[in-house]
Amino acid sequence: METQKNDESHLIHNENGEWINTGKVIFLFDSFAMKLKALADNQGKKFSIHKYYDGTPWCYRQEFEALNLKGLLVTSKEWRLLTDQYAL
Repeated sequence: METQKNDESHLIHNENGEWINTGKVIFLFDSFAMKLKALADNQGKKFSIHKYYDGTPWCYRQEFEALNLKGLLVTSKEWRLLTDQYAL
């Protein structure tokens, strides 16, 4: 008998009212979101910061992954936040 993995997906709204799977987003801290936005602006790349219903900032994973993070200083709290989301 074959068993299927039951992946429970969670959805959030973006600012356009579209539903986005949480696997395609990265939740951030306010200060970290501002660092990443400044980095994206310096690199000339698109980086949109959205707000979850509780005010938590998030970005699209593909926009985050397009950034060159070399030389970006991150705190241990920011690093833990990212590694926890990539462990999923």
